[in-house]
Amino acid sequence: MDSDQGKLFIGGISLETDEQKLKEYFQGYGEVLQTVVMRDKLTGKPRGFGVEKRIRQGAARIRILLGVGYYERKLAILL
Repeated sequence: MDSDQGKLFIGGISLETDEQKLKEYFQGYGEVLQTVVMRDKLTGKPRGFGVEKRIRQGAARIRILLGVGYYERKLAILL
């Protein structure tokens, strides 16, 4: 990973959330390069967490989202 990119772990996301919805939501807090919603290998169903790759500059602004509701669930974000 390049030094100007950062990864965020995002827990507590709705099971209805897909990569596009996740990217759209976080795009307002900095440029998002990629989002991945982790899925069960057997069923393909979302597991309630994901990973986002972004420009590191935007990672500091994401701290304000800790505990914020998203689709009626509270987010857990690790920088």
